[in-house]
Formats: sequence, structure tokens, C-alpha cells
Amino acid sequence: LLRDEYESSIENITKVLLIIEAKAQKTNNALNLDALKDLIVEMQAHRPLIDRVQLLSSTLISHLIDSNEREHIRRRLNEIVRQWTEIEQILINEEEDITEMNHITLEYRNSYALCEHWLKQAKELIYELTNAKTIETLNQLIPKARTILTEYQSNLQHLDRLKNKLVRIIQTSRISEATLKLNELDRLLTDLIIHHEKLDQCLNLSYKVHFQLSEFNKQQIFYEQWINNIQRTVETVFEEKLIIDEKLQRLNDIKFELDKRKQILNNLTNDYPQIDQLIIKPIQKLIDQIEKIKATINQKQEEYEQQNRQHKDFRDCIEILFEWIKQSYSYESLNDKRDLESLERELKKINEKQQQIIDKSKEIDALARAINSSKLPNDAVQKLRQEIDHLVERFTESNNELETRSIFIKKTMRDVDKHQRKQRRYQESLNTLSSLVEHDLQIPGRSVEDALSSLDEHMLKTEEHERRKRQYEREWHLYIEEIYLLQEKLNKLKERKENFYDSLEEQLNFIRNQLQELKQYQDELTNLKKHGQNICLDNGNIIALPSEIHQLQSIINLLKQQLDQRREVLIENQRNRDMYLNECRLYEHSYNLSMERLSRSITFPSTVDEFNHQLNEHKLSNEQIDEKRRRLNFLFDKLDRETRSRYSQQYYDLEKRSNDLQDKMIQQTVRLEYFLRTWKEYQLRFRDIYQQLNYIEQQLPSNKHLVSFQQIQTTFLLYKDLKQRLILIEPELLHLNDEIQTFSRQLNIISLQTDIQNVNENFIRISADIKEKFQ
Repeated sequence: LLRDEYESSIENITKVLLIIEAKAQKTNNALNLDALKDLIVEMQAHRPLIDRVQLLSSTLISHLIDSNEREHIRRRLNEIVRQWTEIEQILINEEEDITEMNHITLEYRNSYALCEHWLKQAKELIYELTNAKTIETLNQLIPKARTILTEYQSNLQHLDRLKNKLVRIIQTSRISEATLKLNELDRLLTDLIIHHEKLDQCLNLSYKVHFQLSEFNKQQIFYEQWINNIQRTVETVFEEKLIIDEKLQRLNDIKFELDKRKQILNNLTNDYPQIDQLIIKPIQKLIDQIEKIKATINQKQEEYEQQNRQHKDFRDCIEILFEWIKQSYSYESLNDKRDLESLERELKKINEKQQQIIDKSKEIDALARAINSSKLPNDAVQKLRQEIDHLVERFTESNNELETRSIFIKKTMRDVDKHQRKQRRYQESLNTLSSLVEHDLQIPGRSVEDALSSLDEHMLKTEEHERRKRQYEREWHLYIEEIYLLQEKLNKLKERKENFYDSLEEQLNFIRNQLQELKQYQDELTNLKKHGQNICLDNGNIIALPSEIHQLQSIINLLKQQLDQRREVLIENQRNRDMYLNECRLYEHSYNLSMERLSRSITFPSTVDEFNHQLNEHKLSNEQIDEKRRRLNFLFDKLDRETRSRYSQQYYDLEKRSNDLQDKMIQQTVRLEYFLRTWKEYQLRFRDIYQQLNYIEQQLPSNKHLVSFQQIQTTFLLYKDLKQRLILIEPELLHLNDEIQTFSRQLNIISLQTDIQNVNENFIRISADIKEKFQ
């Protein structure tokens, strides 16, 4: 009975094992976790059969005598227990694998969704970064790209962990789904890596585009400010009370500067190859603004040149008339013109000059009408009118002088004619008397001829004396008239004041004309002195020259002294003005160079010493332009009041722009000094870490084969200390690496990035070496 029960239990357990194996095979193929759990529960339900078989085997073995049979029963029991345990363990393992596979599948789905979302964002960002055209757009996209690249690392690590789990499951189980998931995961990783590389390339390109856009925006702002400054300068030139030649010179300088800037703008796309298509329109807009200013300048220049030609023609006409009046007048004494023929010739010459003056006066009137109807500026027309008035005054004076001499000659001619008629009547009377005396008796002791001759001589002397007396009186009267006329000329010369609002050249020209006119009056006065010495003789007695002669000489000397002094002052003012304008041009050039330098990005050299040298050069350049500005202020203060008023608008505009430039230079200097301090600080920290790593590397023992326990213990303690040092260095190195990477990315300093990268590699190498030896 015991044996039959034993055999029956064995048979039942074998059937159960076969059924469970078949169900397990079917369940494994279907990856049904619930079925596996049911099989495990079923096996646990059949567990009493194993216990019963073990009990029956133990009882049966104890009743059997044959050792072989006992051994057979024992082996059979062990085999059944082993099969049971193996199947049970397989089912448990299958359950665990399926459970883990289900977790991996769920995790894979979540990760796949995240990665698909990441890929979608990456594709959108790649498209947006590729088509980004403004700094504002890039400022929004670049942080998103950084964030997505950071998410890529976490996604990649998560997928790597999933891949390792799938590989382990494939190696330890027969789950076919793991292979499929692994293939899908590999494809997903490939997509991630490809789009990560594309996004990283787009981000690097976006950094370059962002940098070049930022630099171009600085250039654009600089040129917009520069164009606005040029526009204000042009308007200032139009509004300032400058002479036309000076305005033309200023406008030519501005046109030269505009052409130079236009050439720079045409070549500006070569400096920004990444954004050359984006900056074509802004550059063309700036060029159009320059062309618009040039068109305005050209139009004004044509207008100014036409006015200048017209003004020059008017001035030439006036100068010709002035020169004619100077050359046409020459003082001639009338002492040698005592006969009627010479006096008639002189009167004819005077009449011809008067007629010429009348003709020239008509020309002056026509010229005055042309000036009034011209399109010259009001101040130029006013100055020309003043010169016309002066010219009319000179012509009137000459006409008055000629009229005075004409009156004198006519009186002299009447006197000569009267004297000749008297002589003829006297001669006729004398001839009649002579014919009567011839018929009378002669007086004894004296002939009638002698008496008549004596009477004739006496009559001639008396008449000649009377005539000479009248001649001296007329000449003296003419002489006094000419003195009064000269005095009147000098008074008008004294009253003729220069216009202090005229340009220095016009004032100097006025002074030169005054001096030339004064020199002419001095010549007239000298001739009057000589003539006075001749006509002031009466019966051999010398009569002193009139006191007016000496007064006129004193007036001429005083006026000449005043005019010479004023000319010296004007020459000095002109010299100061030329120095100021020259300094203005130099300062404008330095100002434009400084503004252009400030508009460009800072080019950082490879070493901190070179950067320090560059900063010192920058400070020196700032000091030089400050020195030029101080010199410009000094020269402006040296200008006379009228010249300062003339150039005040230009000066204050330049002063305002200089203040803005100084503020920008100070800001840039402060910024560069901050960068220099930061760079030096990073270098100090970098050198400290570098020295610590060198010290650690030097402490590493070269002997790898340690013999004694004491050597091993000492080396162990050394490695432990070095490892502790590395643990202390690591956070500082990571922090410094982050700061240097940010600092270098902002300023594009490649040398710092290379140095910190070498230190990081050295740290990793030393850490790996110590970890390997320490373990």
C-alpha cells in the first residue's frame, strides 16, 4: 500500500510538472503576467504533493532493506524536487522579468513621449534659429535652446539606462519584445543624437549671428548718430553767419567725410559674413540717408557757388571802380598854368573827368540795382550796399574836387582874359599917344620915348602886381578849399566804422582799403604842403602854412596808428581763428575715430598682459582726446567776442557730443577695468588650482610594486590624503569652470577656455589615476 501510494504520488507530481511546463511555455510566449501568477499559485497549491512524496519516500526508505532501491528512491525524490524547484524558480524569474519588462515598457513609453516632444521642440528650434533675423528673436530662442540641450543630457542618460536594462533582459530572458524595444530605442537614440548635433550647430551659428547682429547694431547706432550729427552740422553751416567761401570749405569737408563713410558702409558686409543678407537693407538705408544729405549739400553748394560767383563779380566791379577812382585822381598844381591855352586844356581835362565820373556813376547805379535784385544773402547785400555807398562817396568827393578846380580855372581864365583885354586897350592907347607925340616938340633933357617907356613899365608892374595878388588870392582860396575837402574826407574816413559782425577777412579787407585811402590822403597832404610853400610867397616874404595842414597831419598819423593797431588785432584774431578751426578739424577726426572705436566690440587678446597693454592704450587714447578737447576749449576762449559768437553754435554742439563721448569712454574704461580685474582673479584662482594639481601629481609615487606592509600603509594614507585634496578641489574647479565658460563665451576669450579645459583634463586624469591606485 505504501509503495502504491508512493508511485501514485510520483505519477501525479510528474503530470502536474508536465502541465505546468506546458502552461509556462504558452504563458511565456504570450507574456501574460496574470497567467504566470496563476501558475505560481497553482504550484503553491500543489506544494503538499511534494511534501507528501518526501514523507512517503522517507517512510519507504526506512522500510526497504535493499540499499540500491533506497538510493533509487532518494535520487528519484531529489530529481522531482529539483524539477519542481527549477520550474518554480523559472516561473518566479519569468514573473520578475515580465514585471520588469512591463516597467521598462511603461518607462519607455514615457521616455519615448518625452523624447518625441524633445525632438519636436528641437526641430522647431532648429527651424526658428535658422530663420531668426533679429537679436530679440535670438534672445528668446537661445535660452530655450540651452534648456533643450540640457534636457537632452537627462533624456540621453535615461535612455542609456533603459538600454542597459533591455540588454540585460535580452541576455537573461527569452522575452522577444525586449529586442524590439531595443531596436526602437537605438533608432530613437540615433534621432536624438542627429538632432542634438543639428541643434548644437544651429546654436553655435546663432551665437555667431547674435554676436554679429549685436556688433552690427552697434555700428548701425553709431552711423545713425553720426548721420544725425552730420545733419545738425550741415544745418549749423546753413544757419551760421559765415562767409560763402568758408561755408563751401566746410561743406566740402563734410562731403569728403560722407564719401569715406559711404565707402566703409559698402564694404561693411565683408565684416559680417554670417548676416550679410540681413544687413543689406539697413546698410542701404544708411547709404540712402548719406546720399540724401549729399544731395542737399550739392544743391546748397551750387547755390552758394552761384552766389559766390555773383558776389565775386559784384566785388570785382566795385574794386575796378575803386581802382579807377584812385588812378584817375592825381594832384596837379595850377601855378604853372597861367596862360589861357593851358587853362583851357586843364578845364577840358576836368570836364572829361567829370563826364567820366557821370558815366561811372551810371554804372554804379546799375550795379546797385543789380545788387538789390540779386538773390544774395541779406548780410552780403548789406555789405555790398555799404561798399557802393562808400564808392558813391568817393566819386562825390572827386567830383567836388574837380568842380572846385573847375571854378578856380574859370575865374583864372576870366581874369587872364580881362588882363589881356586891358593890355590890348593899353597898347592901343599907348600907340595912339605915341603917334600924337611924334608931332609935338621934344622936351629938353628927356625924350618922349623914355617917358612913355617909363610909364609903360610902371603900368605893367602895377598891373602885374595886381594880377599876381589876385592870382595868389585865388590860389590861396583854392588851397584852403582843398584843405577843407581833405579834412572832410578824413572826417568821413573817421566816421566810417567797420562792421564787427563781418568776417575777419572782410574786416581786414576794410582795414586795408582804409589804409590805402589814408595813404592817398597822405600823398594829397604832402602835395598840398609843397604847393603851399610855393603859393605862400608874397613880395619875397615867407608866409607860414596854415595850421589846418598840421592838424590834418596829426589826424592822418592818429588814424594810421589806430588802423595799424586794429589790423594787428585782426591778424591775431585771424591766426587764433585758423588755429581753432584747424584744431576743430583734428578734434572732429579724433572724435569720429573714438566713436567708431566705441561702436566696435572689444577684441580681447590671448593673454592678460596684452589686454592690460590694450587697456593702457585705450586710456592713453582717451587722455589724448581729452587733451585735444581742453586745447580746443582754450583756443575757443582765445577767440574774440564776434568770432566766438559766430562759431558758438558749432562749438556748443561739439561740446555736447564731446560730453556724450566722454561718458561713453568712462563707461567703457570702467567695463574694461572690471574685465581685467575679473580675468586676473580667474588667473589667480586658476594658477592656485593648477599648482595644487601639480603638487598632487608630484606626490604620486612612481613605484607600483610595494613590498612591505609599511610601504603599502604609507601609500594608502598618501592616496587617501590626495583623494581628499581632490574632493576639496573639485567643487572649486567646477565653479571656476562655469564662471570662465560664461566669461569666455561673453567676451570670446579662447585662451581662458583652452586653459581651463587643460586643467579639467589634468584633474580627470589625476583623479582616475588616484582612484585606480586607491582601489
